[in-house]
Amino acid sequence: IGSVIVNGISRIVAVTVEANGLAQDDFANRTIISDQLPQTLLSTNTQTTKEAGEPAHAGQAGGASVWWSWTAPLDGTVIIDTAESNFDTLLSAYTGDAVTDLTEIASSDDILGLQSRISFAVTAGQIYAIAVDGFAGATGSISLNLDSRFGRPAGDDFDDAQEIAVGLSFNDTL
Repeated sequence: IGSVIVNGISRIVAVTVEANGLAQDDFANRTIISDQLPQTLLSTNTQTTKEAGEPAHAGQAGGASVWWSWTAPLDGTVIIDTAESNFDTLLSAYTGDAVTDLTEIASSDDILGLQSRISFAVTAGQIYAIAVDGFAGATGSISLNLDSRFGRPAGDDFDDAQEIAVGLSFNDTL
């Protein structure tokens, strides 16, 4: 664990590697993220797999996932992205205690070019499972970036802008 400056912001950096493959390849062995934000975690999904019952992250099959766990210290908004990762990423956040019983909170594919970004409201004390996978099983170096807007609602900041759907209602005329 150390710190670096990314785009003028000091971030805590942690690297997780094991000799016999990545421990966080499976949901049950996900790496715990400290509650100090902002921070950047560096990892890889090389030689990882998709486990039985694992959801399709961002609606895509994937095939090389890595898992983290983060407990929200306060109510607010968390912003998570994979900017600076070197492959086409899928990013999802869930609640739930087992890989076969997860509720998706947010997911993304290709919001930042080939990288992903999610932003969602969090509740103090709630545990969130975060998965990074590769589109069509792509692998590479992961840069998982987390930041927060505690005490402010989602969409309260330009960097945290929420995507909106645009369309016509049944009563609209052209």
